[in-house]
Amino acid sequence: MTLYAIRNPNPAGSSVFHEYPTRIETPEIGTLELTAMEAGVIWSGRLDGIGTVPGTRDPALDYCRVENLSIGTVGSAASLYIKEFGPADFSESVFGEINVPVLGEDETIKIAGSLGEACCSSASAIPPGCFRAPVAITEVSPRAVGCRARSLISIRQSMGLQGQIVINADNVTPSDQWLGDVVVNAGDANPANRITLSPNQPQPHAAPYYAMASAMLGGGAVGLVPFRIHEGDCEPKHRVRENPSNPVLVSTNVIPSAAFDTPGATPGMVRFYGPILVDSGVNTNLIDMASEMADEVCGRTWMGAGSMFSITGPDPNATGIATRTLSIGRNPNSASVHVGEYRVRVKPKHAVAVGLAGTRVAYWRVCTDDLDEPESEAYFFRVAEGSGVFCEMCPGDFNCNGSISVQDIFDFLTAYFTGGCIGPVPPICTSPLSTNCIGDADVNNSCSVTVQDIFDFLDHWFSGC
Repeated sequence: MTLYAIRNPNPAGSSVFHEYPTRIETPEIGTLELTAMEAGVIWSGRLDGIGTVPGTRDPALDYCRVENLSIGTVGSAASLYIKEFGPADFSESVFGEINVPVLGEDETIKIAGSLGEACCSSASAIPPGCFRAPVAITEVSPRAVGCRARSLISIRQSMGLQGQIVINADNVTPSDQWLGDVVVNAGDANPANRITLSPNQPQPHAAPYYAMASAMLGGGAVGLVPFRIHEGDCEPKHRVRENPSNPVLVSTNVIPSAAFDTPGATPGMVRFYGPILVDSGVNTNLIDMASEMADEVCGRTWMGAGSMFSITGPDPNATGIATRTLSIGRNPNSASVHVGEYRVRVKPKHAVAVGLAGTRVAYWRVCTDDLDEPESEAYFFRVAEGSGVFCEMCPGDFNCNGSISVQDIFDFLTAYFTGGCIGPVPPICTSPLSTNCIGDADVNNSCSVTVQDIFDFLDHWFSGC
């Protein structure tokens, strides 16, 4: 159906018109098409809910089932209560409320523009960026009173974000289009139990690149186009910064080489904030191995390693988190996967956002001196022998024998006074900038051995593991 605003002249017959907002009350709609919904409410209309008190409503029953939904702009005084929908397409921006009981694994809310901020005005000439203030609410309904300054997608149930929310589906540049709130477990009476993803929140809830793992939300995700890597969902975790004063990044989570031995196993998972599609040419184009030589910029030089790995995108019938995953396994034609550090890059045309033709996923910078920089051009992981434990995880264990003792101090001093090394490097004990030594005396990764390394090592030694 298509709805238009109804305007009635006032009783005095003047030129002032009163605009009545959209109001749809029905438990089920087949197809709903609106060019715009500046104000009003769409909900089930059920008033049979709370005890035996007539005319009251149970919030759990507010939601209207909509098979097909297509709306343009959702104004800041508009509220939708919908459930069990197919794709919910919003062809412009959302400034009001979208309320769902749960966003199922096969359900998607796609917003072409922004999850934005706006204002309302009762002036005769509405200012740019504002909507007309609605008339007073007199009906019993869940419609919000007044206008929202910031948009809202509200998911009532705990772990209710199981599907996908896409923001900026039209890939507008710049892409800072997520200004509103996405609230999971919104039905909980205790605000402390609700999870709000928003640019106004600190991590792990800070949008658009929130750090909270999807498993904590229900398995789904909110993705701002172009989709970026979801570091909290990657397995193993994307490498982190060991020393905040140094731009060199190192891994703390690794994959044991034995994990690649089982045919078909994919122990590496690179995950994004939205569904992706890859072509058949990704294997040799997306993965590199670090050489043992350090360079001045990123602490690495790289060589192609695609022949060792097989990188596959989502199956066409995949659902949930699998739609957002690049899987890393051993190439069947490779006898083994070498121990070392690897990076996975994304190139144009090799990995794009699903359903958004020509929209690539985000690039990431390989390295940066800016500690607050949200982007890096690759996902980094390491492969290690045995347990996969690197000495960086316990830097006080200088000789990598599994425990901290006085011998570590002697070995460190030997390395310090003999040029930085005390012996050949074993596979499980590779310092980020080591060239060929066990226990690189450059403890702080400054690319030189100085007195400061002594102090930094002793700090590690006394701190334990």
